[in-house]
Amino acid sequence: MKPILLFALLIASASAIADSNAPDKLTQLKKELDGVQQEQVTVREKSEAIREQRLKEAREEQQQSYQNKMNMEPRQKAERDGALVFTNPATQAPYAMSPDAPIPDYEAVMQAQQEREEHILQYTNELHNLSARSLELQEQRKVLLKRIKDLEQRSNP
Repeated sequence: MKPILLFALLIASASAIADSNAPDKLTQLKKELDGVQQEQVTVREKSEAIREQRLKEAREEQQQSYQNKMNMEPRQKAERDGALVFTNPATQAPYAMSPDAPIPDYEAVMQAQQEREEHILQYTNELHNLSARSLELQEQRKVLLKRIKDLEQRSNP
């Protein structure tokens, strides 16, 4: 009889200790949840900033490519043919504002284009990493919310 009574007393004291730990554990879980939510906001803000930068870089790439095509080809053809070219300055790239402006170095133009493409690729990779981190944080948030809900249900029978 004594072992059974001792066992029942042990179980009652263990549940009392677990109940006294519940508010501390709940507070800790809520703090963790707040931290995860703050990091989610930070990741979202970084993603938006990088997305905007990537879009800006892509637009510059497209615009520069168009300007190079529109400005260099007619000018090169005209110089090759020995003719004088009169163009609309509003549609010209900064380096081709006058007929006397030098044609940009092909390697420099290609290097600038490659650098823009590398930046776009870097931004894309960063967006993929941030997206993966966002999914991880969402999973952590779900787990924490479930644990908080379970703990609150156990605390309030």
